[in-house]
Amino acid sequence: RESLARELGFVGRDVSVNDILSAIREGKMSFCMTSATQSNSGASAYIGFLYALLGKQEGMTAEDLEGAQLQADIRELLSGVERSSGSSDWLKDLFLKEDYDAMVNYECLVIDANQQLTEEGKEPLYVVYPYDGLSMADSPLGYVDHGDGRKEEAFLAVQEYLLSEEAQSAIEATGRRISANGVSDENRDIFKSEWGIDTEKILSPIQMPGSDVLMEALNLYQTSFKKPSLTVYCLDFSGSMEGTGE
Repeated sequence: RESLARELGFVGRDVSVNDILSAIREGKMSFCMTSATQSNSGASAYIGFLYALLGKQEGMTAEDLEGAQLQADIRELLSGVERSSGSSDWLKDLFLKEDYDAMVNYECLVIDANQQLTEEGKEPLYVVYPYDGLSMADSPLGYVDHGDGRKEEAFLAVQEYLLSEEAQSAIEATGRRISANGVSDENRDIFKSEWGIDTEKILSPIQMPGSDVLMEALNLYQTSFKKPSLTVYCLDFSGSMEGTGE
């Protein structure tokens, strides 16, 4: 939230993942984030956190993940997660309904949340781009060719439409960037600088590790790093249950 961002000194300057970790250590903030094993936004943020804590932008190895300091730091960082979910959009809706400090999510969903918050006369979020742990979602469009010419023709028609100026402008108007090099003048008002959104900043995203390292990182997230889940079991021992009633 904007007031908390100002209190933490995150407004108008570059913020690192370690700055966020320090705020969590000092008990000054918590945040909502999707699960790294259920959602791309959560996985992207988590891998970005790991790289930042390692002090590099690419080339993460399995040996890196075994480091005692990294494991201690990522556990502390993830201890700041107050609520999790399996969906980025559901997380945004949850944030809007409840009273939380911060949210790790796509820029476009922060814009969406702020549009709703300001319409309701509530405090908006202030966007913080951790410069050493930033990741980007490219959302590529693909076609699997099974030899059906009609389907390929239909796909190419959809692709051509989506790449048209009209469709690209409509996509950008939802708060989704269509280029890594800024935004168009006609949609600039969507990306409000007063919300901390910086369309002029040169983005330097982390590089995803190889699939074997990525899987190991996700396994460690699920089994060792994240806060334990609250799981409730309902066991029915009533007489109507088949067999031994269990």
